[in-house]
Amino acid sequence: MPSQPDGNDTATPFYKVVLQLQLQLQLQLQLQLQLQLQLQLQLQLQLQLQLQLQV
Repeated sequence: MPSQPDGNDTATPFYKVVLQLQLQLQLQLQLQLQLQLQLQLQLQLQLQLQLQLQV
């Protein structure tokens, strides 16, 4: 898919912008997954503490 020459070579190609957005979204998703894992670990620790306190 050759781009049409419109005399505006200084503009960032659209596909590059899309790639950057996709990378940012992937990073955000990875961060969200990490946060979810941390929350799950915290919940597990809390449950373990509660069980220990009950015993």
